[in-house]
Amino acid sequence: MLKRLLSLVCGICLLWSIAGCARKNGQGGLQSTESLPAEKSVREGIRTVLAVSLKAFEPNESGGFRNESQADMLMLMVIDEGRRQTTAVQINPDTMVSFSPSGTTEARQIPLGEVYSYGSGGSDSCLQQLKAVSKLLGGVKIDHYMIFSQGAIGVVSDEMGGITVTMSEDFGKAHPEFTPGEQVRLTGGQTDAFFAFRAPEDASNQLHMARQQQFMTALYLPLMEKIRQQEDFLPKLTMKLGDQLSTDLTLSQMVQLMETMESCKLDKTITVLPEDPEEMAPLLEKLFY
Repeated sequence: MLKRLLSLVCGICLLWSIAGCARKNGQGGLQSTESLPAEKSVREGIRTVLAVSLKAFEPNESGGFRNESQADMLMLMVIDEGRRQTTAVQINPDTMVSFSPSGTTEARQIPLGEVYSYGSGGSDSCLQQLKAVSKLLGGVKIDHYMIFSQGAIGVVSDEMGGITVTMSEDFGKAHPEFTPGEQVRLTGGQTDAFFAFRAPEDASNQLHMARQQQFMTALYLPLMEKIRQQEDFLPKLTMKLGDQLSTDLTLSQMVQLMETMESCKLDKTITVLPEDPEEMAPLLEKLFY
């Protein structure tokens, strides 16, 4: 059963991410984080899971209002039971959104990835991030979340014996060991550097996001092969991840979601959500309505 549950999460995140245990959630004094009502009804059979990678994981143990973590990657998995299709939608954490911190009525414009920092770093921050993504999508309900620290990426890569990628850009003095055009098998700290590095000139964040896509795509098939070949691979990996991953999916929900996804075709082309509302509208129409 544990293997089946963990296999599910790999499929959801194209990591892709591994789950099975949730860290202890803190509580903060935030306002309700329920998704906003959609302007029109979403198609029957649509289910959504938001996967978030944090730049750092620094929860406020005292339950305070702010923490030092921000989202570095946001990936929404859209599972369409009616059409038997699963689509990954990557959302730029730099996207500006209107946000009202708890205890205030005045909205402020902040990057979407910064929303997570308004809370204790526990379930309040997770749900606040969901609310912001839901609002960005016009009120589409986000059913579940899986939020993991950046270090979790390196753990998975090391357990795979490294992940091979092509250096598509110049990392400069920050990482002179990386040569543009060179193929590298990432292990240890190199994995975190490749996944998280962002050059100052990458103002749009597009190069950074493309690198994350490349890593996840390169990881997916070898990871699934490991799962098939080694019965105890995922349970052992879960133990190593420890509290670096948080999810609100219950065991029964994981089982149900797994069964649904096994019957769906996985679109391995990651879709990037346009930031222009006019360009975003046709994609949302296709995915949800």
